[in-house]
Amino acid sequence: MKVFITGGTGLQGTYIIEQLIAEGHIVTALARSPASTAKAQSLGAIPVRGDHQSLDVLREQASLADAVLHLAFNTFETLEGYVFACDEDRAAIEAMCEPLVGTSKTFIYASGTLLTAGETEDDPKEDNDAFPRILSDRLVLSYATKGVRAIVVRCPPVVHSATHRHLFITSQIDAAKKYGYAAYIGDGQAVWPSVHAKDAANVYVLALDPTKAPSGVSLHPVAEEAIPVRTIAEFIGQKLNVGVKSIPPEQAFEHFGFTGMVLQMSNRTTSNRTREWLGWEPKEIGLLEELEGYDF
Repeated sequence: MKVFITGGTGLQGTYIIEQLIAEGHIVTALARSPASTAKAQSLGAIPVRGDHQSLDVLREQASLADAVLHLAFNTFETLEGYVFACDEDRAAIEAMCEPLVGTSKTFIYASGTLLTAGETEDDPKEDNDAFPRILSDRLVLSYATKGVRAIVVRCPPVVHSATHRHLFITSQIDAAKKYGYAAYIGDGQAVWPSVHAKDAANVYVLALDPTKAPSGVSLHPVAEEAIPVRTIAEFIGQKLNVGVKSIPPEQAFEHFGFTGMVLQMSNRTTSNRTREWLGWEPKEIGLLEELEGYDF
């Protein structure tokens, strides 16, 4: 199979390319820089220069592929930047999906579990004007009615790896160093799911098989369903040898920055359907065990 991937040199993409090449697939990877080009080549992929705004490149590569994996999402530091990144993302999705209409080819989109209106893969996303990336999920799934095998992979807030320091974790560590204590918001009972990046990558690869997950569904690569945010704060406090305390929700943004909004969201998520459809079972270590290896 010939697979076109965006975000192929990122955290999950690296593991995905490694698995695809090992299984004998031909992988073409979007590369936005010389460094990304070199990394894609080192993984065994064929690099194609371009980025989210290179819509002609995206259209052409999607039309040449048997399947498309879209993991790239532009970084941002402000709410305005996030909204702009979401706008760019929808334009990129349309550019890649339109050539696939009526072909039954696979398009898999990387999203997140936050704002899911329940715990399961069958639960839709909630409407929330502050998080327009939800519109990308809906756009992708709309192509399932247009002859595209469209699937959304909703990843947990923390996809971890020894080679990657996740923003939601590092923001808590940085705040603890700055203020001299590790904070959690409110009663700290909000919970987060997590997964190791290598296990998450396996979901994308398994989902390429059209005999497994059907079109128009969401998948959850979730290994740990509900880690209390307070537990993460206590772990950070122990490692930094600082106190742990609650802060009120109205101080979250000032304390943690943009991630303060996310840290307040409870997001218990299951992966039963994903395991059933794909035969997927996570094998890598959990989040707290991974954090033991962090250089605090």
